[in-house]
Amino acid sequence: MDQSQTCEDCFAIRYTFTLPHSTREFLVQLRRDTLALIQPPRTHYPDWARLDYHQCKNCPLTIDRFPHCPVAASMAEAIEYFQDLWSFEEIVVEISVGTRTVRTRTAVQNALGGLTGVYMVTSGCPILDQLRPMAYSHLPFASLEETVYRALAMYSLAQMLRQRRGLTPDWEFAGLARIYEQIGIVNRSFHRRLPMIGTKEAGKNAVISLDAYAKYTSNRPFAKSIAELEKLFQPYLRSDSPAEGAPPA
Repeated sequence: MDQSQTCEDCFAIRYTFTLPHSTREFLVQLRRDTLALIQPPRTHYPDWARLDYHQCKNCPLTIDRFPHCPVAASMAEAIEYFQDLWSFEEIVVEISVGTRTVRTRTAVQNALGGLTGVYMVTSGCPILDQLRPMAYSHLPFASLEETVYRALAMYSLAQMLRQRRGLTPDWEFAGLARIYEQIGIVNRSFHRRLPMIGTKEAGKNAVISLDAYAKYTSNRPFAKSIAELEKLFQPYLRSDSPAEGAPPA
């Protein structure tokens, strides 16, 4: 497949980085029905992408079936491209998702963090897969609060779907905190792969930023986040709300 063109059945996220002397585009193509990453063919992967190189202690994959870490394989090209940049260097980045386009000047670390985040949750990693639905509403440069809101919304819909299938839903959100704890382990393990590349710290700090999100989310009781968001949902909490079956005013 020509990776410069989107396919008809793909959900595409396009990152275009403008550096002082070059412009580079990364087109992330996802299967529209599952949001699984469509990986461009590559004949060689770097040694740091091997599954058994600093493999996450919670990784369920085996090297006989997966010679390369899905996350590392998906991110190899981007990490290699930015390996000679410092995280504080400013570049222009343009992100296109569907009909929306965002363009801004920011530090390399911030620009790269969004791209690596998309790769990580769509790569096929069994741990990070649990956040894959969030790629459907990819929000570049999201704040911690926005990320928590989207995570809660995703998890709520997941519990409704579980209930519909006769599975036990988790309306206390205890499982979401455990998911982020496991993701934190993956983020920290992946960071240990990067010193082998001899990079400056742009790629490394992008991963550290993602780990900060995971720590914030796993260490913060979701009940507190829900209580803080409750005021946003006052129209649903009235006795005359359409959610109660009453006709709208």
